[in-house]
Amino acid sequence: METTRRSPIIEGLLDEVEAESDDLIDRVVAAIRRETPALRTVPYERHRADSVVGIRSFLAGLRSGRGADEAHVQHAFDLGRDRSRDGVPLSDGIQAYHVAYREIWGHLLDRARAQGPHAVVELAQEVNVLWETSHRLSLAFSTAHTAEVARMEAGRAGLRSRLVTLLTEGGQSGLLASVATALDFDIKGDFVVIVSQPTSVGVIDVLHDRLGAGERAHAALDTQERVVLVGQGIDAGWAAQIVQETTGGRVGQGVERRGLAGAARSLVDATLALAWVTPEQPVVEFAQVWPLAILGAEADPIEPLMHGAVETAAAHPHLAEAVRAFGQSRFSVAAAARALHVHPNSAKYRLERWAALTGWDAFTPEGLIASLVAIGLAGPSGGEASSPAALKGSASHADRRPAGAGPARAAAPRPAPTSRNPPRGTPRRR
Repeated sequence: METTRRSPIIEGLLDEVEAESDDLIDRVVAAIRRETPALRTVPYERHRADSVVGIRSFLAGLRSGRGADEAHVQHAFDLGRDRSRDGVPLSDGIQAYHVAYREIWGHLLDRARAQGPHAVVELAQEVNVLWETSHRLSLAFSTAHTAEVARMEAGRAGLRSRLVTLLTEGGQSGLLASVATALDFDIKGDFVVIVSQPTSVGVIDVLHDRLGAGERAHAALDTQERVVLVGQGIDAGWAAQIVQETTGGRVGQGVERRGLAGAARSLVDATLALAWVTPEQPVVEFAQVWPLAILGAEADPIEPLMHGAVETAAAHPHLAEAVRAFGQSRFSVAAAARALHVHPNSAKYRLERWAALTGWDAFTPEGLIASLVAIGLAGPSGGEASSPAALKGSASHADRRPAGAGPARAAAPRPAPTSRNPPRGTPRRR
């Protein structure tokens, strides 16, 4: 394209502005950093150096009448890639261009007004060059930025998956540290892990969009297709709620722990907590249920003790509900009855009936704790087991009894009858 012949007025305006280019560049950079906070993360000297090239190229294009040349377009392309790596969102990068052109054009307009209306009219004829330049550079910037985001996201997805695998399998501490560092984690900082029930691969991208690029949180599916989110410096309760809403399933939240070993332990926490989630409480923190979760996870030592009570909770969910309500009502029979919408005598009878069938008196600390563990293992409604340990303590237990053995044991040994633990009988359900 041939160089357009410029009027003496435009040439003079450009001479004035170029003579003051250092001050103009400082003014533009200050305006961008003031109005676009995301650009403040870019070191000032590098930001200014990028602006020097962009502004001087723009003025050269305006003088030639051709707008942006190939070198100028390439600079915008490279800048889009760099800003993506800087973590600057695309919208903020485009806004920075708009702010820059506004400042440059305003500076030119001030000089034209100083010369009179005829200079303003001459400058107005250059608007098309301005907008054409803005369009070409914005397109180059956004194309490079988008491509770099996609490339980095693909790399991050692989790192996230690797992080989850290493935390789950253990070992390879050096590789784990490298992966965590590549994901911008402080390996000596505090980590929290959140786990969901199995879901689909597509939720991972949606989840990261909802969490936002500014959060130090990375999620991937594990081998069981559960979402495992590893976070640092985040509001864990908020993140767990986002995971629950995104997956539509149940979620366990671990305890915040120090270092990568702590992250692995927090993953165990979250997995244990997940076994205690109910439809009424779709998000459970390990800190809320840790005594029950730890006991419930020790399936082999406690299976003979739990088996009968787990079966009782499954067969008599109204009794299990009474024990749970009693524990949640600060050990008040009257409050438990209100929660169950029954008469206090009915609530008391159910607690006594539970003791008769299981040998565990919910009016004692030991009996209540053991009962709640068994009820949790039996499942939220007494039907579907809420943890693998429950399965080992139910039907599969009877399957492993020696051939020719008698009926499976109904419960652990019972204490002598008391007023709260009457002899076993079969009175009608109340």
